[in-house]
Amino acid sequence: MLNPTNFEYAFDYRDHITDLRDQNIKTIISMPFFDYVDSNKEIFEESCKQFIYSRGLAQIKPETLNAIQENFEKRCEELLIIKSSIPAEPEQKSKYIERYNTLWKLFDYIDLDRKKIIYHEGDSPTTLIHLFADKIVKSFLTEDFRIVSSYE
Repeated sequence: MLNPTNFEYAFDYRDHITDLRDQNIKTIISMPFFDYVDSNKEIFEESCKQFIYSRGLAQIKPETLNAIQENFEKRCEELLIIKSSIPAEPEQKSKYIERYNTLWKLFDYIDLDRKKIIYHEGDSPTTLIHLFADKIVKSFLTEDFRIVSSYE
């Protein structure tokens, strides 16, 4: 099995990853949903520059960035429906939240009424990176939402 880190060290590829990461972050924070006082795009940008997030951000393709911009408001509308449809009965509510657990985490980062990103110092960018990298998927079999690490 090949380890991409060995390749990166051998060919000094880390600079390329850093450049792609920085370019994608700049593109993301320039989008309209980051144009909000509570978006704190500078704090988000600084959080994303930690090495652990670099490869995931660098791998975001231009077509994915376009899809983010084109579909963000539609996804916010869908998230608002999911959030407002939560059952009142405790057991059903628990199952409902578990079913949408991956999406539920987004509610901490998105003002659904304004359709804007909310990010605060000390927050982890992981949930938003999963969204921006198109890593949140719905299972065909179970219809549950989950994070994928790669596509076939």
